[in-house]
Amino acid sequence: MNKISSLPFAQCGDTFQPTLPEQWSRGEPPILLGSVAINPKFIERPHVLLKFSEFFQFTLVGLSPKLKITYRLSKEVKNEDRKEILNEWEFQFAAAEEDFGNLDTNQPTVLNYCDRLDKEGKNSTTYRIEIIEIQRKNVKRLDITNTSFTATVISGQGEPSRPYNGNRVRRYPSKLHPSIYEISRMQHLQNGNPNNPPFIGCGKTFNPVLPQSLNRGMAPVLLAEVTVNTQKTSQSGTLLTFSSFIKSILRQDHFNHLKFRLVRICLPSGKRDVLMEWPFLREFPSDTDINEPLVYNFCDRYTKTICKYRMELVEARLSVQSSFDISNKSLTAQVFNYRHGGYELFKGEGVSHET
Repeated sequence: MNKISSLPFAQCGDTFQPTLPEQWSRGEPPILLGSVAINPKFIERPHVLLKFSEFFQFTLVGLSPKLKITYRLSKEVKNEDRKEILNEWEFQFAAAEEDFGNLDTNQPTVLNYCDRLDKEGKNSTTYRIEIIEIQRKNVKRLDITNTSFTATVISGQGEPSRPYNGNRVRRYPSKLHPSIYEISRMQHLQNGNPNNPPFIGCGKTFNPVLPQSLNRGMAPVLLAEVTVNTQKTSQSGTLLTFSSFIKSILRQDHFNHLKFRLVRICLPSGKRDVLMEWPFLREFPSDTDINEPLVYNFCDRYTKTICKYRMELVEARLSVQSSFDISNKSLTAQVFNYRHGGYELFKGEGVSHET
C-alpha cells in the first residue's frame, strides 16, 4: 500500500442526457442518467458520499398540469450477482383547475446519499442513478441539463480496535498490513499535526410525526443528527450537508412557511449553539401539490472535542387545510483541514448561543 493510493479521493462519474418520454412506468427498463465506479480497496472503513445534481426544464400549459418523476439509486458490487436499491426520490408537481398559459420552469435538483462500506468495501462498486417513472399531463419540453454525478470516498469516523500506546502501530480491524503511511498517520494524530487525513460521518435520521403548527415556544422537532469526534485533530473544518424532499399540499390561502435550524451540542459542557436557521416558503395562487428537493450547507470550525450536530424543525405555519411532509432526509459531516497556504478557509462566524 502506498501513501497516495490510501488518500481519500473523488471520482467523477459519467452522465447522460436521454430523451425523456411522455410517460414511463416502473415495469419498463430504467432510464440511466449517470453512473460512477469506485475501488475503495486501500481506504480504511470506506464511506462513499454520492451526489447527483441536475437542472430539469419543463413548460406548464393548459389546465391542471401535473408532473411526477421518480429517481432511483442502485449499487452493484463486483463478483456479486445482485443489484441493491439504495434509495428513491420523487419529484411531483400538480396544480388545480388553473390555466397556467405557457409557464417555463427551470428546476434544480440535488440528490445526496451516504453509503457505508465497512464490510464489503474491498471490491469495485458501481453506482447508478436512474429514472424509473414519469407521469405528466399538460407538461411540455421536459429536458434534463447540467448533470453531474460524483462519488467522494473517505474513511468513516470511528475508533480503532486497540489504543495506540506509542510503541507499536495502531491496528485497525482490517486485513491490510501496517505500512509506513499508517505509522506516519498515527504520528500525526499523536502529535496533533494539522495535516490529519479527512474523514466523513454519515448521520442518522428520524421520522417523527410532524406538527402542522409549530412556533418557537414549543419543543423543536428533531429531523437528523450526526456526531463528529475531533479530539485528536487540529485546525479542522466540518462541512455539514442536510438534504431532504419536502412535500407541500397547499389549500385555501395556498401557503406553507417552515423554518429549519442547525444546532451544535459539544462535550463536556452540553451547551447548545445555534449555527444557522433557514426559512422555507411555498405559496401558489391555486390548490397545488409539490414534492421537491431541499439542500442546506454549513461549514463549522470547532475542534478538540466531540460534537453532535442536529437539524431541527422549529417553525411551521400553514394555511387552512394545507399540510406538509419531509422525506428522504440525510445529514453528513465531512471533516477537512481549514488552513491551506497559511490562509483560513472557514471562519465559523455567526454562531449564537442558547440558554
